[in-house]
Amino acid sequence: IDEVPSVNTDYMEAVAVGQQAIFEHGALPYSAASILACQLVAESGRDGAITLCELICADGVTDYGSTLSMGGAGAFTMPLRILLVDPDTAATWTTAGVNAAGIGIRYT
Repeated sequence: IDEVPSVNTDYMEAVAVGQQAIFEHGALPYSAASILACQLVAESGRDGAITLCELICADGVTDYGSTLSMGGAGAFTMPLRILLVDPDTAATWTTAGVNAAGIGIRYT
């Protein structure tokens, strides 16, 4: 769900550990000569018992996540993950790799 500016009138909700959502994104508008990193960001609000989330980079077969704190109850945080290499290949990002990657969040 991409909104600018960010609002909390529509959202994803998780009530159990293990719930996740992975999204496709638009292709890069050109073929980049080099890609230094990819950054994943999600705005996260917490009002229940789930305290951790993973920002996920997915290749359609494997989900590559890293656990991040969601902050205290009632708090909004912006978990951030910077990927210097494509986790699917362990090599420098390519335009094709960025275009193929899904991005999402899993509650842990």
